Amino acid sequence: MLRAFASLLAVVILVAATQAAPVPKHLMPKNEPLYFPTTVGTKWVYDHNGQAEITNEITAVEEKGGGKLVTVNGNSARPTRWHVSRAGVYIVSMGDEECKPAIPMLQLPHAPGATWTTESMHGSKLKGLFASHGPELVEVGAGKFQAIRVEVEWVGNNKVTFWYAPDVGVVKAAGGLRKELKSFKPGKG
Repeated sequence: MLRAFASLLAVVILVAATQAAPVPKHLMPKNEPLYFPTTVGTKWVYDHNGQAEITNEITAVEEKGGGKLVTVNGNSARPTRWHVSRAGVYIVSMGDEECKPAIPMLQLPHAPGATWTTESMHGSKLKGLFASHGPELVEVGAGKFQAIRVEVEWVGNNKVTFWYAPDVGVVKAAGGLRKELKSFKPGKG
């Protein structure tokens, strides 16, 4: 009986010690990277439809809802605001019009073949069906990127495919909107 008790005590001590042991860093789960930059001063230059060059720049970033609210100004006076987090990349507003609810352009963590829908008000009702694939290698003027491909079918409008690279955002768009990243300069933060 004493021997059985000693064995049981040894098991209890072993289990308690195992539960208290720290997990080695190489076994810790890795965080999904952000698929959109979040540093003021970050600049993208895009070739738009092979006809024009568009420059976008992050002009403001604030903490919001477990992520960052990122304001991007481009060639127009209408900034776009994005919510960026480990849960995904969402358009919050375009110009003065808020998207209600925010439009989920990329949902994370990434699962190839994942689909989702959105129905948002931005002036008029926007309905879309999204599907993500990859990652896959995309080559544009700014270089080669491993990117998640997101195919969007806007109901009553058109189809657009976007490629999102970690910490860069959209590197390419094809379909109803065509643009390719020519250069990318991260902000200094």
